[in-house]
Amino acid sequence: MRHYRKEPVVEKNDWYTRDFVKKTNVGGDLANQMSNQPSEFLASPEDRENLRLELLLRSDLPLICRAHGVNDIYWPTISYHFPVLQRAIELTMGFLEETSYLPEQIRQSRSLEHDVAHSIYASGCEQFVTNDKRLYDKARVTYTYLSIPTEVLMLEDFVSRDYA
Repeated sequence: MRHYRKEPVVEKNDWYTRDFVKKTNVGGDLANQMSNQPSEFLASPEDRENLRLELLLRSDLPLICRAHGVNDIYWPTISYHFPVLQRAIELTMGFLEETSYLPEQIRQSRSLEHDVAHSIYASGCEQFVTNDKRLYDKARVTYTYLSIPTEVLMLEDFVSRDYA
């Protein structure tokens, strides 16, 4: 890949996640086991608050927020501060991976990094269209949690719509 640009924070977190998964799941048999979290995961006030505390206590997000004068990690506030938006999406999707919400297989764990990047940039669009069911579900949960108004669609739903 000629145009690949490393993102140091994402690379570091991706390495820690893969290392943790490999140590705790040596045979890789848990990679395809999904948690029993419903599709509305993080929609309840209790779940939302638990993740908010997790993001604020276990990460550098408060420092990034403070550096940009941000007091709220939800839309529309984060839409005006790309570093905060980027980190909030990355941490939320990382949390989903850690809780085994539609986990990626160990050998495909790099795809999580790409899913995060797609989700970050698509958050500025009206629609995010994908043909990856895991990415679709993770992006929907992440966007709902952060109150991002981007509509997430599967490719076949996008194609079948009448936009006339």
